[in-house]
Amino acid sequence: MSMSVMARRLGGVTPRRDTEDIELGSAEPTEPKSASSPFITVVLLLVGIILITSYSNYTPGSGNVHISTDDDDDDAANRVECPINVCGAIPILKQLYGEIMGRSLHMGPESCGVVSKLREEGNEVWGIQPHTYVMHGPLHTMCRELIKKGVVRIGDPSRIPYRAKSFSFVLVTGTLEPMNSKELNQTLRYLARVTTHRLVVIVGDGGDGAGRANVAGKVQKTPKPRSRSWWQRRLQGVGLEEDEDLARRFQTLQAATTFKTSSNIFHLRVPHSEQH
Repeated sequence: MSMSVMARRLGGVTPRRDTEDIELGSAEPTEPKSASSPFITVVLLLVGIILITSYSNYTPGSGNVHISTDDDDDDAANRVECPINVCGAIPILKQLYGEIMGRSLHMGPESCGVVSKLREEGNEVWGIQPHTYVMHGPLHTMCRELIKKGVVRIGDPSRIPYRAKSFSFVLVTGTLEPMNSKELNQTLRYLARVTTHRLVVIVGDGGDGAGRANVAGKVQKTPKPRSRSWWQRRLQGVGLEEDEDLARRFQTLQAATTFKTSSNIFHLRVPHSEQH
């Protein structure tokens, strides 16, 4: 065989080997790609879960208030956001006022728990949680739902976002103590304006100051203790008279229970209540 023929044959074989080598070499990088695919998938799933969780925990219109949830089945009324000096009095108030509490408003800290307790018998109840009070978690899922639906609002207690005579019964707890004279008078007048029948005010030592902080995060000074006679003068100054008969009946009903409190409870007539 001539040298030229051999050279042509050898020359024809070489490209095939090179092609095979290239094809085999090109296949090598695909192995780490396929191995990394499950890892990338897991990372994407984790990122998606984090985003979904963050979105579900976001509460529109709640400002800087952080609300966490707890999915256990405990009654919200028995949780820490419902102070004993308030929720302990509610069964007695229901017995005393009856149907008058059919459309109620609560203003004060831990309003979610208080509203939940008031709603147990099918009453229509709304709440105002002062923004100057921190809402501690974990909170019952019901609290988050009440805020989302607008049943409980977070805002300035001296600016009541309701029309006149919107409620037949208003309960105020742990809100008035830190107010100055101007804020107190304005708030009491607002409360009297939105009430058609009765206004009940619970003030004094009831442990309501534990979570107090202003919007800037600075803890407010503990309110100076005030006597019952001081509060009576303040209430009378804005035209709110205590119903002594209801006060005696409340005390009689309370004596038949285990409920004890050092708070002052005022049962007030609003100026226009005699018309109803």
